[in-house]
Amino acid sequence: MMKIILWISIFTLTILTKASSLDNLSICLDGKYSILCKYELLTESQKREAKKAERRENLKICLDGKYSVLCKRELLTNDQKKLVDKAEKRENLKLCADGKYAVLCKKELLTTKQKKQVEKAEKRENLKLCADGRYSVLCKKELLTPEQKKLVQNAESRENLKICLDGKYSVLCKKHLLTLEQKRLVDKAERAENLKICIDGKYSVLCKKELLTSSQKKIVDQAEKVENFKLCISGSYSSLCKRNLLTNNQKNQVSNAEKINKSFVDGSYVPSSTVKNKIRKNKSSFKYLSKGDKMNLTTGEYIMDIGGGDKMNLTTGEYIMDLGDGDKMNLNTGQYIMDVGGGDKINLSTGEYLMDIGGGDKMNLSTGAYIMDIGGGDKMNLSTGEYILSLD
Repeated sequence: MMKIILWISIFTLTILTKASSLDNLSICLDGKYSILCKYELLTESQKREAKKAERRENLKICLDGKYSVLCKRELLTNDQKKLVDKAEKRENLKLCADGKYAVLCKKELLTTKQKKQVEKAEKRENLKLCADGRYSVLCKKELLTPEQKKLVQNAESRENLKICLDGKYSVLCKKHLLTLEQKRLVDKAERAENLKICIDGKYSVLCKKELLTSSQKKIVDQAEKVENFKLCISGSYSSLCKRNLLTNNQKNQVSNAEKINKSFVDGSYVPSSTVKNKIRKNKSSFKYLSKGDKMNLTTGEYIMDIGGGDKMNLTTGEYIMDLGDGDKMNLNTGQYIMDVGGGDKINLSTGEYLMDIGGGDKMNLSTGAYIMDIGGGDKMNLSTGEYILSLD
């Protein structure tokens, strides 16, 4: 048994060696990848053939003239070297005569006549670059005539003015190239762009308040407070909330929002045991009527659906008008309830903020009152115990 295993191993090794030798031979005879050729695996005649192939492929590269770095001159005959020299000079002249790549041009390979042609080409291309006005760093002004320098100076001033008048890139604006009138225009442009950044309220770090007027500063301060309040009221970024910018009422709202945020589990609000007990205790009081009307079982108030989104409190006589887009107005008191998106509401008259907690629940961030959706359209004020029943 051991003899059979040994014989199989020797046979396999022999086959692999032959296969490796065949692969190596094909690589060597290709001539393109001499660095990968293992000459020690070749016979003497194979080595000679491999050398011929290598010289043949090297000559092709050399005669192209473009890749002198890759050309192995030691493999060339004297006659071949002469042909390669001509090819390299031809390709070098093409590169130099373009005028764009002076740094790559080997001027030592040029004749006196060719050097003059190349010099003209380089000046021509340099003038194009300079006359654009945008690339003064790349412009070789020493190659320009006095008349060309004036044209280039005008072009650079023109392009610089464009950048400056945009107002956004004051750091790139070369103000020493501007006239007094242009400086005044640029100053206005920079102030206008700065005001846009400042009035957004989100990027106070980027706002240059020294460029603002007194009235603009007041507007910007208010904008920053509004954006800060939005950040704070989310309840998620308490470390980023600037509490010194909040009013006492807003601080109370934010505090309640943060408490609610901490009570979320897997994206849903989980009420405390106290809240659960209130729900369980009062569930037996629920009654369901009809037609979209609602009744507060604690106070006895009856809210009638008038139609078109309007409601009327038959107990107090208050009329709530639907103004569209989710906005409501109490026609008796003048209070305006604005829909601020995401299910949230704000009372523009009192400043109270009603946040949508999800699942139909709401929270008054000003008073801390929590309005829970019990189901079937019924609501419960978990702070006062009041129940508002849907009469559907």
